[in-house]
Amino acid sequence: MRIVFNARIALQRKIAWLLLFSFFSLVFIGGLIYFNKKNTETTTYWINHTYAVIQHIDKINTRISTWESLSRPPQNTAFHEALGKDLDRIRKLTADNTDQQLLVGRMATAMDKLGTGTDSSTLSSLKLMLGEMMQEEKDLLVRRRTLSKAAEVKSLWLLIGVSVLVFLFISIILIRLNRDIVLRRRAEQRLTESQNWLQSILDNSTSLIYIKDPAGRYVMVNRRFREILAVQEETVIGCTDADFSTFEAATHYQFLDEQVVRTLKSLEIETVVPTAGGEVHLLSIKFPLMDDGRLIGIGGIATDITERVQYQQQLIAATREAQSAKGMQELFLANMSHEIRTPMNAIIGFTQL
Repeated sequence: MRIVFNARIALQRKIAWLLLFSFFSLVFIGGLIYFNKKNTETTTYWINHTYAVIQHIDKINTRISTWESLSRPPQNTAFHEALGKDLDRIRKLTADNTDQQLLVGRMATAMDKLGTGTDSSTLSSLKLMLGEMMQEEKDLLVRRRTLSKAAEVKSLWLLIGVSVLVFLFISIILIRLNRDIVLRRRAEQRLTESQNWLQSILDNSTSLIYIKDPAGRYVMVNRRFREILAVQEETVIGCTDADFSTFEAATHYQFLDEQVVRTLKSLEIETVVPTAGGEVHLLSIKFPLMDDGRLIGIGGIATDITERVQYQQQLIAATREAQSAKGMQELFLANMSHEIRTPMNAIIGFTQL
């Protein structure tokens, strides 16, 4: 029983470890997916941010190229406002880049000089700054895309690695659990076989054998017990003596059980049990059942001594009858002796005369 109990504890411990590891694995994988998603969102934001800068630079470049292709006509207010809006938008989008901010300042100065009499060097310088800014943003876009792909690959490999480790760990736990389950089934089978052997031995014993828990409830009774007391197993197991005995008998048995529990010593008693076939005399031994110094139950073995008691009673009756017959014989001999002595005394008297 203890082997099965220990195997059950080991199995439950491994299941608990499996559930705990699975929970933390799911939390880790969920966190990894969450941070990967946040990183993807951040990277996507900055890529779109760079695209927006490139788009506004391209608009400025297109407007200036169009103005130059038209032989640099006089600039109206709408043209300057459009250039100013695009430049302000670039200034806001590149607020975190000091080099770009310097270029934006220089471009603003060059745009203010644009006009009908603008020389080619100023226009070329403006185009050069736009090209320089465009190239830097494109390089930044490439770097961000590379970093995004590297982060995605790293996250993917990390996720794959963690998943493989989790799979291997869970597989190992499941293999060990399967082995433990097989061992537990074998232990339970051996325990069942042992219990069946023990029950067969107990059922074929001529003595009444029973086991109670510390509270006085019957845990096991053998066939002889059921036959003598004329009870069924289902009406005994889990019940106390008060459930199928008289109040006086149940009180007496409870007192004896309490004495065994209190002293932790065996107790030998002789009891008389009334049955349908007459009184049955039992010589009982109650003893404590211990497990590592802990009381786990009360055992009892009762031997039917009815025939011996009846033989003793018959022997006592025969002895009494023999003693009574001897007394009558002695009384008869005494009377006969008196009767014989009386005439003899008379004869002796006449003889002396």
